[in-house]
Amino acid sequence: MKSADLLKVSEKTQRLERHWICGRKEDLAVYRVPIDLLYFNIENGRYADRMLRLRSQNPGKNIDPRVEKWKAEIEKMLAGEDKDTQRDASAFIRLKDDISAREQLRPGVVLPDGGVIDGNRRLASLRRLSKESANPARFRFFDGVILPEDTTPEDRWRIEAGLQLGINERWDYSPVNELLKVREGLKMYDEMIGEGKVPAGQTAAQLVAKAIYGRTEENIFEMAGRLRLIDEYLEFIEEEGSYDRIGSSSEDFLEARKIVTAAENQQRDPAFIAKLKAVLFHVIHTELMDNYELRDVFHALGGDPRKKGRKREANPNALAEFIAGYPASPKEIQRDLLKKQPEPEPVPKKGGKDSKAKGKTVAPKTTGKAGDANVDRAKVAAGKERFKRKMEAANKSKSARQFAEGALADMQNLEKHLLEKGHVAALTPEDRASIRDALKATQRSLRICEKVIK
Repeated sequence: MKSADLLKVSEKTQRLERHWICGRKEDLAVYRVPIDLLYFNIENGRYADRMLRLRSQNPGKNIDPRVEKWKAEIEKMLAGEDKDTQRDASAFIRLKDDISAREQLRPGVVLPDGGVIDGNRRLASLRRLSKESANPARFRFFDGVILPEDTTPEDRWRIEAGLQLGINERWDYSPVNELLKVREGLKMYDEMIGEGKVPAGQTAAQLVAKAIYGRTEENIFEMAGRLRLIDEYLEFIEEEGSYDRIGSSSEDFLEARKIVTAAENQQRDPAFIAKLKAVLFHVIHTELMDNYELRDVFHALGGDPRKKGRKREANPNALAEFIAGYPASPKEIQRDLLKKQPEPEPVPKKGGKDSKAKGKTVAPKTTGKAGDANVDRAKVAAGKERFKRKMEAANKSKSARQFAEGALADMQNLEKHLLEKGHVAALTPEDRASIRDALKATQRSLRICEKVIK
């Protein structure tokens, strides 16, 4: 479809939207476009991770968003009705209810062939309302600007990035899709620089930062580096391209990238950096630490020597506690994350036949991949606690009394835990040995402290 054809069947309104087209500002008319002539264009926008997931779920199939079957599938994803997008359900319902009550208030942006590059969720809401409403005619038109035929790829990227990634509108983009959009811009501008299509002396990062309100060149470098680390993580767990599983973990990767960059700039041994990455991937995957706790790992390293400003003193003892609980080989750490999760088995009925009664399962059989995992997660969790305490001890603002009160609370919690029914019986031999070692060390520390304060 050509834009002229789309314009013919659409109703022009009195509203105007300003966009940057071919190096100049243009006030483009807003049209009421029949929703039947539009398709979801989520390949590179705020829902890019969803399209990647849809392709991975349908290997070898030609997913044409112009075909009604795929329109319906994408609509379900945007509505939060797919198992991987349920977190979006409430936002979709709110938007749908708002459009139902007040009509579509914010115009979208439509490509000349009918692809929607801004307003996909609004289009999904209109499609759903047109099927559910007693008066479907109310919802059969989408308000949007129809871009001219001479809109360049740079114009299109800038429109998408400017609309969705400016500081005031960032809520519309998930963190990982924001990173994907930045990567797309860097690639596009690198190609344009190579072809001499932009003024000399400008870098791709500068051009991307200029296009996205509120971003600096340093921000763009950080975002590109964070996405590279996310790519390494997805490869590590053998789920390349599954960006939709990152979610809020993007903030964890922001801290993880700082940690890895600091280690690299300190010229640490490559073997140490490889294990450090594997440990960070395991910590993020198992949600052992949040992004605030990960900052302590950065401080334990002593910070990034290439960054300006005051740095905390390195804490190698605490760092050793953080890493020591993990196997030496990154492959062994990876194997733990690749271990297949157990699947529940149905409870057999009386009489010998299996039953798939809802909510009733028997103990699952655990299967492994590439051998049994070698990460002792209880040991790792204990190491995290020791790391935390050592970092707290390095905090010069804490008083001796605060340390003593904290140690007392920890011992009381241990006592309470061991006295609760069933907890001692559940201890493994390794647990018992670790607790005994800790108690012996505590007794030694108590004797020393008592001598000092007498």
